Amino acid sequence: MTSPVPIKSGAELLEEYDRLTAELRRALRTTRELQQKWQACRDQIKRRTDSAASGWDVSVHVHDTSPHVPLGTA
Repeated sequence: MTSPVPIKSGAELLEEYDRLTAELRRALRTTRELQQKWQACRDQIKRRTDSAASGWDVSVHVHDTSPHVPLGTA
């Protein structure tokens, strides 16, 4: 058998509503802040990846354009 649920007054309900609304707003603000931080991290990783890829392409290009000397002829 379950215990009866206490009946709250209108003032208690409004107080609880205000408390829950404030909690929800804090959670949404935190969520937005985390999304912004996540996006900033993703952007930074992408920039680093692009930079590394660009550097790799340059080094491969430099390597590919170097003169080739067959083994044993130097």
